[in-house]
Amino acid sequence: MMNKTYNLFNEKLNFIGIVDSSKQYNISHMLAHMLEKNGGAIEIKNTLDFFHEKDAIGSKIIEEYGMYLQQQIDKGTEVVILQVTLEFMENYHLFMTPFDIVLYAVSDNQFSEEDYVERKNTIEMGKTLLRYLPQESIIIMNTDEPLDREVLNDLKNRFVITYGLSSRATVTASSIETSPHVRFYSCIQRGITTKQGTEIEPMEFPVQSNPAERNDVYSMLAAESAALILGVTPENIVKGFSDFTGPYKNSK
Repeated sequence: MMNKTYNLFNEKLNFIGIVDSSKQYNISHMLAHMLEKNGGAIEIKNTLDFFHEKDAIGSKIIEEYGMYLQQQIDKGTEVVILQVTLEFMENYHLFMTPFDIVLYAVSDNQFSEEDYVERKNTIEMGKTLLRYLPQESIIIMNTDEPLDREVLNDLKNRFVITYGLSSRATVTASSIETSPHVRFYSCIQRGITTKQGTEIEPMEFPVQSNPAERNDVYSMLAAESAALILGVTPENIVKGFSDFTGPYKNSK
C-alpha cells in the first residue's frame, strides 16, 4: 500500500534528495534557483522538520508527510527537493519516497577524529538509503571523496553520475579561479541522458558564481549534475550560477 501511495505522488511530483554533510545545503539552493529559472515550480524541505516529535515515528509521521506532499500537489509544485537528514535515512523504509535523483555529498573533511562514530553512522545510513531506493533512481556522488567512494562501492547495477576534480568524474572543472568570484570551465566528459531522454554530448562551458571559496566548486558541480539530468540546458545553468546570490526563496 505504501509503495502504491507514493507512486501516485510520483505521478505529480519529481523528488530530489540531497544528503549534504555541510548542513549549509548550498547545493539544494543552487539547484532550486536553476530549476526555477528553467520554468519549474520548486519546493525545498528539510526532512528534520518531520521529526519534531521524537516519539512520533510511525503512522503519525507518515500521515504528516503524506499531507505535506498533497499540499505541494495542490499548490502546483513540480519538484520537491528534500534536504535529507540522518533521521530520514534511518527511517527511509517507512517513507519510501520514489526519488528521481539522490545527490550524496558527504565530505570526510567535515568529520574530526573524534567524530568516528558519527562518520560510521553516516556511512551506514547512506548505504541503507541507497539500498532501498527505487531501481530507476539516479545517484549523483563526488568521486573525489573517500567517504562517498566507500558508499559507492556498495552500489551494483545502479545509474550513477559522478562529479569532482578527478579525471574519472563525469562532470568536472578546469581552470579554476576563486577571486573575486568562483570561475571555472565546466567539463562534461561523457555523454549524459536527461530524464526527458535528450542526449547531452561531451562539452565544456565557462561558469561563474558569487561564492568565493574553492569548496564551492564542488557544490556547483553537484548542482549542475542534477540540473543537467533534469533537463536544464547548459545556457540556463550558466545564467543560474551567474545571478545566484544565496539561499533560494520559494517565489510562490
